[in-house]
Amino acid sequence: MCGFGDIPSGDVVDLLDRLIAKSLVIVDRSPDSVRYNQLMTVREYGSELLDAAGDTAVLGRRHRDHFAALASRSVRYWCGPDQSDLLAQLRRDHANLMAALDWSLRTSGEVEVAAEFAVALRYHWIAGGNLSYGRRRVEQVLGRLIDPVRERGDALWVAAWIALIQGDRDAARRYLDECTSLATALDDIVLRAHADHWLGLHELFSGHTAHSIELYRAAIRVHHENDDAASMLTAEFQLAMAECYEGLHDEALATCNRVLELADRYGEKWNRAYALWVSALVHVHRGDIAAAVDAARQALRIQQHYKDKICTALSIEVLAWAAVADADAELSARLFGIAAVVWTRLGTTVAAFGPHTADDSHAAREAARTALGDHVFERLSSPPDDMTIDQAVSFALGEHAAPPNRPVPGTSPLTKREFEIARLVADGMSNRAVADKLVISPRTVDGHVERILAKLGVTSRTRIATWVAAHDD
Repeated sequence: MCGFGDIPSGDVVDLLDRLIAKSLVIVDRSPDSVRYNQLMTVREYGSELLDAAGDTAVLGRRHRDHFAALASRSVRYWCGPDQSDLLAQLRRDHANLMAALDWSLRTSGEVEVAAEFAVALRYHWIAGGNLSYGRRRVEQVLGRLIDPVRERGDALWVAAWIALIQGDRDAARRYLDECTSLATALDDIVLRAHADHWLGLHELFSGHTAHSIELYRAAIRVHHENDDAASMLTAEFQLAMAECYEGLHDEALATCNRVLELADRYGEKWNRAYALWVSALVHVHRGDIAAAVDAARQALRIQQHYKDKICTALSIEVLAWAAVADADAELSARLFGIAAVVWTRLGTTVAAFGPHTADDSHAAREAARTALGDHVFERLSSPPDDMTIDQAVSFALGEHAAPPNRPVPGTSPLTKREFEIARLVADGMSNRAVADKLVISPRTVDGHVERILAKLGVTSRTRIATWVAAHDD
């Protein structure tokens, strides 16, 4: 491999990233090498060269600055026609974003910058389906940034948002209580609006719809006054969900229509898709099945480009409820199965979205099970392990037949190698010890553990051990 002496620093980073994208590996075959006969990624090899040249800090900062700017742009231009491209770019640059944020997290004097970076990645965490990645890093920020400053306040409500989607309402409440107290101490009405916004979601997911509506209306007023269209639209579609479950169906549809009109005005589709999903939810409750199916499928067509797993799973769920209400239990069972595929990949369940949504799902599922019988329902609701989310969406849209059902429902989202590493983690081994045992690099183990946490939707090694205990036959 050539040296880097005559290549501009930005080109070095670009070169490394392109090599990494091709999954190239290097084997150091020096007889006296401590890495003898071990695989080393290009990123690891490049890092060692930079360490030797003494350029790590300079290039680390440049790398961080570039990708922090990308994250900031995703927020600044989110509420507009470039949403889909912004989200796709964040996905493509996920590894670089994580490396850049991790550099800030471990570098002295960078904690406030790391906080701003992690908060700016909020759509990557949520819309991008990277819940576990986001939660771990935002919680690392909170563990390091202990001063009562606005940056901590923003990290608190972003952490709460992620925790709520994961179904961890207790942690979310702790974050939001502190966020509210901090907003009061700082006399910061904008921070207080964010706290009210996500307290509204907490109350909705806790089944307290009337209080949720009050909180949303307070937050929306401030979002509107501060021209924060993105936050306002998100709070509005969540308000519509609360109104639906409060039995205010006409109000809920009016709120959804307001979101749709504003989304069209801004040229954005992410909130539009969620407003369509809530519209479908309302139509199911009103017994207008055709309207529910139409709205849910419109939401899914948007997700063919956005690939937001949350909205995708929720929309397929509503289609499953609509199918059984329309006396098509077989279709309902298949839709429940492909919704489960998306929930598993996301690392959460429909129960995270509150008792009302969970009850709707359970009632529809049991109605389909009763109509079909246990054996047929289990067979139809058990798609193959390798079914992709794109295939799931295509089937839900009626574009393609579902792949053959697998005979027995699978229980593990992990690959064979990931399961092997999860077992060793469950045995109490550190990443370094796992690397030594399996004769691979510690950074490779770090990557495996990161993916295991993300796939299982958990945030600690203890939770991995609990999962292994339940699934290790």
